[in-house]
Amino acid sequence: GVHYDEKQVKYTAAAENGVEYLRLSFKPSRITINGKEISSGNVLVPDGYLLKKLGKGDYSLIVKHAKSGDVRISG
Repeated sequence: GVHYDEKQVKYTAAAENGVEYLRLSFKPSRITINGKEISSGNVLVPDGYLLKKLGKGDYSLIVKHAKSGDVRISG
């Protein structure tokens, strides 16, 4: 399941080579998969993410991972 805290979202990605789409009410400052920080870019790559500002403090986040594991999004 997905666990929500203030400025933090945690979930377990069960699939390998998976992609998740999230809408957040905060700008993430750090995203980790199994404790390893991943980075953003202009192109979605494995173990990376894309972030788009939606307005009114909301963000669209796409996370791509090569392996299953624990994903933590912190703001």
